Amino acid sequence: MPLRSELFRGDTRLEGAASRDSAHIVPGGRGPHVEKIHLALMLLDDAEIASDELADDLYGPSTAAAVLAYKRRRRIVNARYQTTPDNIVGRMTMASLDNEMFGRQVSLKRCGCTYTPASGGARKEHFFAFAIPVDSTGGAGGSSGGTAKQLTGGGSQSTLALALAAVPAASGMRDRARTVLNAVIDGGAAADRTLGLAALTRHYKVTAAPDVDRVAREVRNNLAQVSSRLLSARAWLRQGTSPGFADTPTPRDGHTYINLDYGVSGRFLRPTILIHEAFHDIADRHQDFGGNPVNDRGARYHLNDTATQLVNAYAMSQFVLHLNVGQEIFLGDSD
Repeated sequence: MPLRSELFRGDTRLEGAASRDSAHIVPGGRGPHVEKIHLALMLLDDAEIASDELADDLYGPSTAAAVLAYKRRRRIVNARYQTTPDNIVGRMTMASLDNEMFGRQVSLKRCGCTYTPASGGARKEHFFAFAIPVDSTGGAGGSSGGTAKQLTGGGSQSTLALALAAVPAASGMRDRARTVLNAVIDGGAAADRTLGLAALTRHYKVTAAPDVDRVAREVRNNLAQVSSRLLSARAWLRQGTSPGFADTPTPRDGHTYINLDYGVSGRFLRPTILIHEAFHDIADRHQDFGGNPVNDRGARYHLNDTATQLVNAYAMSQFVLHLNVGQEIFLGDSD
């Protein structure tokens, strides 16, 4: 039976492991299929995977231990020849992981966005972040609506195609953020650790060592969930027809819609939007607190406390952007 979850389905290696004993995934392997196993274990079991294994998509000792722990908790044993679980991902384990990931994606709720244009205009109801662009004067943009130029971004591609083309950049931004957080948590490269500490202080309002470690780990886990959405982008994203950058209707229909103004967004903003929207998709409590920081150069955004920032989609996207650029910046629509 084909895998059903957005994270796993269509992956040749994982589909094979789910259907053939000869295709079991064993310690020592590496690749994108191992990264997906990492993500699922972190999401479903709060697994602790070693930073070098995360960085290299490696099925190393900590991954093997996490697989074994997952199977023990669920009593996954092939009664034909086993009495205790092993640390291999085979048919039964893939079926369990896939069923849990599928159930998780069905049960997730998406929240409406509290984004308000700087001009003071009416809020667009039930829209996610970046629903209405901000022009250079701080007012609401995209007033021209669904022109052909907006739909295609001035060229031959749809805005959906532009968003899909930005997924690798968004994944690269996420990977860079993960590397920096690993340095903070595990004592990695000094430059990365310094950058990470500064960004955590700036965006998540933590300075004490225990708080820094706790928040860094929570943000890293959230980044794993952001990655799971980016990896399933073709199932997640759809072409929209409204003004604005992106929205997801309430009630949830399983998709984020890439709208007409996405085509006029710049090369930094496009992947940043995807990271922001992916974070919204993790849980219904993830909202936009303080509005888009570009509207007031972060004045309201920086009034938020740590607990608020941890569920603020703008904090996630601004933090990741900070780690990739090297400092806090506020992106205009064309950046």
